[in-house]
Order: sequence, then C-alpha cells, then structure tokens
Amino acid sequence: MASYRPDSLIRPFDIETAAELVINGEGGSRGTLNGPDWLLGGESARRLRSARTATERNDAAWSLGRDVIAQLPKVIFLLLPVFALLLKLLYIRNGWYYAEHLVFALHTHAFAFVIFTVVALLAWGTGGAAWVGVVATAFQFLIPVYFVVAMKRVYAQGWIKTLVKVYLLSWMYGTVLLGGVALAVALAAAIG
Repeated sequence: MASYRPDSLIRPFDIETAAELVINGEGGSRGTLNGPDWLLGGESARRLRSARTATERNDAAWSLGRDVIAQLPKVIFLLLPVFALLLKLLYIRNGWYYAEHLVFALHTHAFAFVIFTVVALLAWGTGGAAWVGVVATAFQFLIPVYFVVAMKRVYAQGWIKTLVKVYLLSWMYGTVLLGGVALAVALAAAIG
C-alpha cells in the first residue's frame, strides 16, 4: 500500500472499507459508530461516522451529545408510568390506585424539571459563570431532599421505612433510567 503524507485525509482503513464496498457489495463499518441504518440515520450520527479528523470527531460527538440531552426529557416523560409502577410495587399494601402513584410521580418529576430549568436559565443568563456550578449543585441537591420529604408526607410512613423505600426506588429507577439514557442516545442518533 502506498504511503501518504502525515497530514493526508486518506486513511488505510478508508481504502479497506471502500474495497469491501466495491468487491463485496456490503456496507462496511467505519469503526466509530455501529448499528442499523434506521437507528443511526440522524445527521449527528452520520457526522460522527464520517469524521476524518480529531476536530471533526470532537464536534460531531458534542453535536450528538446535545441531541441526546434534547431527547432526555421525552424519555423521562415516557418513563413516568414505570416510576409509578415501581411506587405501586413498593406500596402495594396501602390500597392506593396506580393513578394515585402516577400523580405523585408527575408531581415529583415536575419539581425536578423546574430545578433543571432554573439551573439551565442561570447558566444561559450568566454565560456559564463559574459560580453557577456551585449554585447548580446546591439546587440539584434539593431534588433528592424534596423527594424524601414528599414521600414521607404523602405515604405517611416512618423515616426508616421511607428511607429504605427511597433507596430501593432510587436503585430500581436508576436502572430503568440507564435504559432510558440508552433510548435517548438511540433516538438522538436516529433523529438528530
């Protein structure tokens, strides 16, 4: 194989991939992002797959990250019924209907979205000043505190039971959220 200048945009991997396309008639993998076309058909995913330089890869990765963050609210909203189901399972003996747990889930998630909105507005309004990080951390600490207090008041159990159930719910919902983040990545890659 011929040697190319160090600053050349041609990579040996590109030549191998092109040869596979021409000779085998198959789609080759570029090694950056793999998956079916319907999943990775978005502009950000295409840019990431076709990036040739480190700067292009970095810009495409940031673009894909922004697209993922844009999909997260939708995914979390779709996961609200799962959250309510987990609450129903934890409080199965209290006789509450699923819809009542769903209302509580909507309420606590709305509070979290308000906090995230305030933090985003602070970051946007100040141009990302250094003190915003400290304020954002303090504001985001309010979410779990508010959630524990809300569970204690709404479900009217003792502190030990409430804290154990908050721990279990956090663990279970955290696992579900990981799947939700994977879904957000898939949606961002497909749409973005």
